[in-house]
Amino acid sequence: KNFLKVFDLLSDSKGSLQALHSNGAMIVRSQFAKRYIIPSETPFAAIEAIRERTFPFPLLFIPQVCANFAITQTTSRSKNRAAWAQMQTLMITSFFKHTRMEAEVVKQFWSEMRTKTARSTNGLFFAALLCSECRNLLRYATLSDWLFFIGSSLKRPLLTLKVLQSVKTYPQLWDFLDRHTAARVEEARQNFEALQVENTKVLINLNDL
Repeated sequence: KNFLKVFDLLSDSKGSLQALHSNGAMIVRSQFAKRYIIPSETPFAAIEAIRERTFPFPLLFIPQVCANFAITQTTSRSKNRAAWAQMQTLMITSFFKHTRMEAEVVKQFWSEMRTKTARSTNGLFFAALLCSECRNLLRYATLSDWLFFIGSSLKRPLLTLKVLQSVKTYPQLWDFLDRHTAARVEEARQNFEALQVENTKVLINLNDL
């Protein structure tokens, strides 16, 4: 069934780890196209999620067919496990550094990370280790989460070390994510305040009737 849907960066924690859109081979012609240029060091698998941090939110999904459907035969994504783990860590860290999600939303996010085919809770631990503003994420970790993180870190110490060096490995990308995530959060705050003002005006006008 076709329906319109609005995606808000701050109300949908999926944006912390993945793209809410998929551009595929889309061509964008816009006077604002330069805003969407991402650092050249961005790994291929992360380009959509990284670029989305430059988009003005909220995003409106319009379910209209714009291209032919295709099934991928081969992929150009790297098999470098460390690179993908580093991208996830940078995405999560920059997201939770600047957003102040409700406790229930954060708990739900932890739950979703636990139930993925490949358990992904480690990214939240890495975010807490890399950024002091993300330390509060640890209060929602269960004993099982801690044991999994410690066990996987001991099992793959080299991978763990590389992930902990994500910011040093991708300094331009981290700066890009940090700045643009902060900008999106500030935009959302201003939009919310403007909406509150408009709602107040409506209430005043209704009371005057």
